[in-house]
Amino acid sequence: MKGFFWAVWLLGVGLSSVVAFQRWHSERNYRSVALVVDGREIRELEGATGHSLPYLLKILKDAGATAVSVSPFTLSEWLGANGLTVARSEAEAVIIKGSRPALLPIAASLKGQFGLQLPLNAAGHQTVLYFPGSFPFLRDYPFFLDQKLAEECRQAGLATVARLPNPPFLTERGIHFWITESVRAGATVIVFEGEEVLGFRNLIPEVNEFLKSLPCLIGIVELISQKGDQTLALGLPEKVVRVHSISGRELAVLPMDQVIDRLVRAVVERNIRLCYLRLPTSEKGSPLELWIQFLKALQQDLQRRGFQVGLPTNEPLSGQILSLPVWLCLWLSLWAGIILLKQEFLRMNTLVALMGFGLLGLLGFALKVFSSFWADRLGAFLSACVGPVFALTFGVLVLAKNGQRHRAVLVGLVSCFFLAIGWAIVEAAFLYDYRFRLKIVQFVGVKASQLLPVLAVFLLAIARWWEGLDLPAEKRLPIALSNVNSFLANSVRWGQALFTLTVLAGGAYWMMRTGNEPGLGVSPLENTLRQWLEDFFGARPRFKEFAIGYPMLTFAFYFLTGTQLERRIGHWLLVLGTVGLASLMNSFSHAHTPIAVSFLRSLYGIGLGIGLGLVLIGLAHLGSRLRDRTVGGRR
Repeated sequence: MKGFFWAVWLLGVGLSSVVAFQRWHSERNYRSVALVVDGREIRELEGATGHSLPYLLKILKDAGATAVSVSPFTLSEWLGANGLTVARSEAEAVIIKGSRPALLPIAASLKGQFGLQLPLNAAGHQTVLYFPGSFPFLRDYPFFLDQKLAEECRQAGLATVARLPNPPFLTERGIHFWITESVRAGATVIVFEGEEVLGFRNLIPEVNEFLKSLPCLIGIVELISQKGDQTLALGLPEKVVRVHSISGRELAVLPMDQVIDRLVRAVVERNIRLCYLRLPTSEKGSPLELWIQFLKALQQDLQRRGFQVGLPTNEPLSGQILSLPVWLCLWLSLWAGIILLKQEFLRMNTLVALMGFGLLGLLGFALKVFSSFWADRLGAFLSACVGPVFALTFGVLVLAKNGQRHRAVLVGLVSCFFLAIGWAIVEAAFLYDYRFRLKIVQFVGVKASQLLPVLAVFLLAIARWWEGLDLPAEKRLPIALSNVNSFLANSVRWGQALFTLTVLAGGAYWMMRTGNEPGLGVSPLENTLRQWLEDFFGARPRFKEFAIGYPMLTFAFYFLTGTQLERRIGHWLLVLGTVGLASLMNSFSHAHTPIAVSFLRSLYGIGLGIGLGLVLIGLAHLGSRLRDRTVGGRR
């Protein structure tokens, strides 16, 4: 029976490898990145330098910019820019005086958004616009996009990105107006302003209908959550492009090289294909020269990493999903692995195992048909939880079957990492759907998938499960339960309590640092080390893997082939080793990270971690020899 389940699991790993290759191929063709300069900053640059808009746009394009954002004018901004005056502002009416060309867009906006047909009346050399409303309310109300800037961008050969607001009292008429504004601006991408997408809260379906017919993409900004962005993206997944933007507060303190590093890392590691750029205000000097320096350095760094600067597209990813037969094979391979693992702890009848296997297959089919995303999430989550325990269990079994110590450690580690990588590939295959890769839909249970394998191995260490590997599972189980009862019955000493509190604090810190949006940031020192590793390796290995998990795993496997005391220590070191394996699975749960980056990051972590573990073993040998010499000299 074991042979059958191993064959099914290996078939799933083989299919997952094919899926991983297809994903790598599509991601290799997904390399065009847009550098979008904030339009408001260009307007400020125009005023600060005295240069004309066409000249500035040409300079920025030559430096590497591919597009400019076009933001909405508020009424107060338009009044100030065009010399319009508020002749009278009453509680229920506003009268604005000025030139007719400057008042026409205001009248057109009021008609387009609210259906108000307001006449323009001549008053001497000026034109007067009278409309009902409160000026304090209308002053900051968005009226229309900066169409002049959009026209200048077209003349300069630059694309435009429309920044659409979600104004109060929005109606379907208002949605049509703002979509029309983006079309007039020739927008290739729409990125929403403020904390909400256009149409939030109850008009998002109408926005989706309007946007479906447009030949433009929808920018979803990462790391910040604009209200309604996931709902909008789910309705238009084929139009989504991921955006990275750095806040003004951060730009005030970050030097330019760190801003560039952050943008490049976002592109390389998280499928960002639109960099929304504002100038780092921490830098001093001519703003135009700083923009040129900023754009050229960013473009060079991206090209050095194999990307090209241009217009974004999601065609290489759009529409990629697993067929139902392939998904079912992955689902069955997942449960084949779970059954194999269960057999090592609790034997089951062959017929019962096969019947359960078939029933789980039918359950998976029903779940996939009923809720495709949750079926994918469940498959990935179970893979992430089972993979580390599976790899560790069978790695230790291989270790125990080899006689010579160093050979046993090497073969055990290779087996363990081979199995872990296999499970990671299966996990990634469950998240193959392009909507996971664009982070429209996310893996669920990041923290739980990290914690549960560690807790499982912790319980196995308490039970001393690996001490009786020569016994069948049904005989080991009563002994293991007895060991757990003895552990719980022992009185707690002060040292043990302090150690437990330390472990709990470390675990809490680890959990806070884990997840799609970690609760804790990184220190400047760690950030510097991360950047060095990124520059040196290209794909940064994770500290949890190469500095903690894998060295302890190597050390644990070595101790498990030693004396009884060393084996006891090795059981507990396996708990720390599981942290590294769980982190490996976590790398592949980030579907928005290119598969090649996850592979390289994991392989570098394994290599460095084993190397560091061998150094620790060497130091332990050296310490043992020095101790023996000291004791022998005293005798």
